[in-house]
Amino acid sequence: MGLLQRYIFKSVGLACLGGVGLFVFVLMTSNALRDITSKVPLEQLSPGLVGQLFGLLIPFAASLSLPLGMLIGILLVMGRLSASRELTAMRAAGLSLWHIAAPLMLIAMIGVGVGVYVNGWQAPTTRASYKNLLRNVLREDPERVIVPRKFIHDFEDLVIYIGDREGQNVKQLWVWQLDDQRRVVRLLRADTARVFYEEARDSLVLEIQGGYVELRDQQDPDNLRRLQPVVSIASTSFRLPMSEAFDEPETALRLSQMSIPQLMDRRQESLEMARTTEDPEVAAAARVEATEATYLASRAVALAFSGLSLAMVGIPLGIKAARKETHANIALALALALAYYLGMIMIDWAQERPDLHPYWLVWIPNLLCQAAGIWLLRRAGRW
Repeated sequence: MGLLQRYIFKSVGLACLGGVGLFVFVLMTSNALRDITSKVPLEQLSPGLVGQLFGLLIPFAASLSLPLGMLIGILLVMGRLSASRELTAMRAAGLSLWHIAAPLMLIAMIGVGVGVYVNGWQAPTTRASYKNLLRNVLREDPERVIVPRKFIHDFEDLVIYIGDREGQNVKQLWVWQLDDQRRVVRLLRADTARVFYEEARDSLVLEIQGGYVELRDQQDPDNLRRLQPVVSIASTSFRLPMSEAFDEPETALRLSQMSIPQLMDRRQESLEMARTTEDPEVAAAARVEATEATYLASRAVALAFSGLSLAMVGIPLGIKAARKETHANIALALALALAYYLGMIMIDWAQERPDLHPYWLVWIPNLLCQAAGIWLLRRAGRW
């Protein structure tokens, strides 16, 4: 590798690392805040536990960030080199476009290797560990579910809101009971109440001392002109089953939580079951599961190759863009990535259709991007 190629390799490599780091941070933070704060405020968790939850999300975020980061790094550096006429100087020195693109392709292939490992081994298992850890954290202290100044939708047919809380004592309690159409049919209001966990029944108990219940018309609960008389209550209590607030632990790994070797083992088991069973419904279900396992394994590898596919398109587009503006190159990168991932989402719909062979269809976006990249590179090499 010559001096100029090493210069390109270093410039693009650093830009790609920065792009990947940016997207990992954004995806990791958005997922963690959505999952954690929907159940419990961050201030109720220890810094070490929050760090552990965020750390388990890194492989999952990296699986999506690697192709985007590489694409943005390539577009930024190639656009800068083109705008500053450095590419023209390289061509004048006798370097062809293919020689200039060689370091970029090397970076893309390194990204493919990292992507296969992350997508096929790390991301599924750490994502499952993240969900289990979050579930266990909340299970250790179920009273954390009742959070002040927040509408709680975790319990079936109920919406709960409290204004303030000190230990087990809550103030300004509101409980709305909903019907099958999610309409309010009963409202319970109390100035003070007590909440505690009853381990024997695995339930939260709300004890109310003084309040009232507002009843709605059962046939037309939205009609506020037909409200039933308000009923005062001296004291009452009701239980909130924790099974409604938390997902039960998985007894077995789902296919989306398996690594590639585990998916291949499950595929083999399903095909064997389909061959040996005499029940046509069981055989059909086994074939669907085998197809889904094969698809997920193929999809993990295809997503890893998306970095190479997007790089092949990004190199000539970065040259043609000839802009130093960061926002223009980032917008172009996001548009390319959006088109690629929309294609992947459309193919996801066929993962349970053995007759469509989705494990082959998942490679179509890569093939289209690579074909377009080769064509664009050949056109760009003529200038």
